[in-house]
Amino acid sequence: MITPKFDLQQDADFLYLSIHAPHIKAQNAEIEAMGSEIHFCIAPYFLKLELPGNVLDDERSHASYDIGKGMIHIKFAKETPGEEFPNLDLLTTLLVNKEKSKTPKKALIEEVGDVPAAASTEGEVQADDIDPEIDWRNIRFDDPNFDWGLLQRMEDKKMKYTSTSNYGFNDQHTGLLKYLEGNEINVLPEPELTDPVQRSQIRKQTEDEKFDPEYYLADFYDHEMIDELIHYTPDYVELSKRAKSGEPIPFEFTENEQQGLLSLPKKSYIIENPKRIYLNLVALIFAYAYDHRTTLGDPSSESVWNIGIMAPNIACLDTNFSSIQEVACACFRRSLAYPLYRNWNLAETCWKDTYAILSLGKRWILRVLLRMKSLFEHHDVYYIYNTMIINDYAYWIQTANDNVLEALTYQVMEYMPKKSDVGWQLEELEAESIQQMEEDNDGED
Repeated sequence: MITPKFDLQQDADFLYLSIHAPHIKAQNAEIEAMGSEIHFCIAPYFLKLELPGNVLDDERSHASYDIGKGMIHIKFAKETPGEEFPNLDLLTTLLVNKEKSKTPKKALIEEVGDVPAAASTEGEVQADDIDPEIDWRNIRFDDPNFDWGLLQRMEDKKMKYTSTSNYGFNDQHTGLLKYLEGNEINVLPEPELTDPVQRSQIRKQTEDEKFDPEYYLADFYDHEMIDELIHYTPDYVELSKRAKSGEPIPFEFTENEQQGLLSLPKKSYIIENPKRIYLNLVALIFAYAYDHRTTLGDPSSESVWNIGIMAPNIACLDTNFSSIQEVACACFRRSLAYPLYRNWNLAETCWKDTYAILSLGKRWILRVLLRMKSLFEHHDVYYIYNTMIINDYAYWIQTANDNVLEALTYQVMEYMPKKSDVGWQLEELEAESIQQMEEDNDGED
């Protein structure tokens, strides 16, 4: 069966569902609403939605079919008039698998760090486990005393997955790179045989080997093109400035983005290390921001490689980060070792871009992930990284904790790497080069 395109709108008292189902006999369609669930079925289409609130299938319900546009328009009354249904634009989260398990879900809690995740005697998370008084603004991602098991329990209430895999999103994939040929993004000699510690070691080693002091100095002195890239203003940077000034920023997914949402695989997860998931999101966003800025918003044939090689969790499968500082250092090192433009000021600007995207919230983050997904899915080789990482991030971000995202965004804004952090003695390199140029100029005089 085919999942049709659909759209949901609401007013104070009614929910409006529009379904694109061309070339059907509308009178044969089965439409049913039961509490928070809506079922629609007519060959070859099947749609089952779980809403964030209840609707009524009563005499106020109404359905009509626009033959010319192939659209079914359905109206349901809300069980509670005036109730606002949140997140109706996050379509993936509303979809229900055709065969939904009828067994009660148990929260499979994993330990994060040294902090045990508490579960009730029935194996389910209780509301008392969740502390509503957390000061999320002051949460530090490198704080060993923060109970990440708390966040785990909050997420496990809605996400469930048993993982035995060893790389990709939530370490849930294996074997995908074994026979993949022509992969110029991957830098691991044997990606299927390396553990997380080895991946970090190989990443740092290959970055050290790839860093070229002469290339770096050439971009250090060549300001013309770099300045053009730095002065470019992406849409999300402008929107972030407007939002910071208090201006409301409307958001609506495009038709292509809605289709991208519907194409995401329906999954649920147990997040083994939520801290690591959030931190590696920053690396993905930075990689996208770098490519977007250096192509002036017009992706090139090299954009997929650019994003892939810049993201340590793609090129090296390295997700072994414990702080914003570690993520930032990896992002800056890769930006100075691999891409076409290797300039410190450019890297700083892309880090600010990363903050701008994060500051706009999960919908803009999702938009960026969908853009990445679209780029990767059209490549004959690199599409595999959608399966491993990007699709899962695009699905997961729709249910990510808003408070944690806010804390993450604040720390990205607060921290800016120094040249001494990357380990290549950049300041000494620049000083020696400037001194040499001055001596050469004096010699000519």
